[in-house]
Amino acid sequence: MARERNRVCIIVGAGVSGLVQAAEILRKDILQPEELEILDRSKDYGGVWNAAIYPGAGCDVFSVLYQVSWFRKADWGSFFPRGGELADYFRKFAEKFKLRSCTTFDANVIEAVWSDEKMAWTVITEDAVSRQRTTWTTKILIYAPGTYNRSVTPDISGISSFKGEMWHTYNWPADADLSGKVVAYIGTGPSAVQILPSIQPAVKSLKVYVRSMTYCLPMSNATNTPAIQFLKKWVPGLLSVYAFVLGCIFGLWTYYLFRPGSWVARSAEWYCTKFFEQEVRDPILRDKLRPKGRIGDKRPLVSRNFYQILQKPNVDVITDSITLVDEKGIVSTPSRLTANDNLNRQAKESSSQNSLDISLNTLTPKGIHNDVDVIIWGTGFKMQGWGTAFKIVGRHGKALGEHWGGAPQTLYGMATSEFPNLLFVSGPNTVAPWASIISGIEIQALYNNRVIREIKKRSVNGRTFAIMPRVAAETQYTEALQPELEKLATSLEFGPRNYYVSEEGRNTFFFPFTQMYYRWLLRSINWDNYITVDDQEIYSS
Repeated sequence: MARERNRVCIIVGAGVSGLVQAAEILRKDILQPEELEILDRSKDYGGVWNAAIYPGAGCDVFSVLYQVSWFRKADWGSFFPRGGELADYFRKFAEKFKLRSCTTFDANVIEAVWSDEKMAWTVITEDAVSRQRTTWTTKILIYAPGTYNRSVTPDISGISSFKGEMWHTYNWPADADLSGKVVAYIGTGPSAVQILPSIQPAVKSLKVYVRSMTYCLPMSNATNTPAIQFLKKWVPGLLSVYAFVLGCIFGLWTYYLFRPGSWVARSAEWYCTKFFEQEVRDPILRDKLRPKGRIGDKRPLVSRNFYQILQKPNVDVITDSITLVDEKGIVSTPSRLTANDNLNRQAKESSSQNSLDISLNTLTPKGIHNDVDVIIWGTGFKMQGWGTAFKIVGRHGKALGEHWGGAPQTLYGMATSEFPNLLFVSGPNTVAPWASIISGIEIQALYNNRVIREIKKRSVNGRTFAIMPRVAAETQYTEALQPELEKLATSLEFGPRNYYVSEEGRNTFFFPFTQMYYRWLLRSINWDNYITVDDQEIYSS
């Protein structure tokens, strides 16, 4: 039998976005803990950092910037924070603001449905262990599950027939042991620069399948010495000043890094290419690993030793397309090469790299077969498909994914027409890669607080109040972003398709202006952009 519960506000997601929003609501006394509920399918706080237990897990954003401005940590172990350290930080954050009392874990959200009659959202959850369902009713629904929560494994023929071990980096087994095994790793994204150096010394052979490479920024993860940690912790204001100065320098540099043709972008491409050519001397490997687009067309890698790892004797870099997985391993096919060409290439690579184990590489009519013990998919996440982490049904029975398609229309990336009292944190076009994502979340949380305060204030004496953007306002806002988005390196004009861009060719991730401008846009509620509704009014658009 389903249980029923009622809250003023429900937040879906106990990752960074949901935590910051919940803490802001409580610390500003917008709502009391008994009026708020955080729902998450995991067993603890932290979102992707709670799940990221793979070897070498970490963040490629400076630790001093990847934290909440009103909950600063001075004693980060290194310049770039480690995954475990981040998970611990967000758990302590939740404890500090007493979020345990208003959080339900192991709660898979099945659907959320708006009712014009009730003027409320009905949210159905299912317990991950008992499978018992709970029905929640809430005036306000905040969508904050993040984007790094739905792993993607390519749809390759025969994948289910593989007899060895196989997993995605997001679902790394806690008891995984790769010692002495032949491992295939597919992908060269940011997780690869963390995982491969960690597992390479232990494995017998490591076969890295590369589709395309991006630029690599040669930066080391320096350790924060006890003296530095002491100064940041005990010198008044030093940590805040340091974060501000570093944020300004990093922000200005990155702002132009993503604009092809700028002095910063050209200099960075030259520097990264110079580093690449110094590190990779072999002409065949250079051809495999050389970036083809512009810096910023995909997320740049941050590592000083990644190229060195790819040249270790037990590592083989493979650029052939994977066409089949069978019970023993992977079959790949070279582009535009005949069988004889391929045999010649194998011999050439073997003598050049001294890393290709011919006994494990067999030429078959279907391509090159590599026997492996373990397949690891470092193939990222479902980054598009906004609003489809679970089913959200707005007015007239229309689901959010259907409402948006591949081109989300929102106001500020935080609300959308036909979905009253549905608020977003880290929604479409809210990320500015030249600024701290957490700083952006803080800005959005403050704006949502204003909206929640108004909804609660006006929902009195049995009178319900709801708000949603006007279609014209969200269309005007969304379209105003496009010309500037087309100037960024992520535009298909400058490089291959990337996960920032939808099938329709639109960048649905980035806010293309400065974060200061975004803060200015969200300084107050412009009621002209909204339709406000109570139970004695009718909707109009």
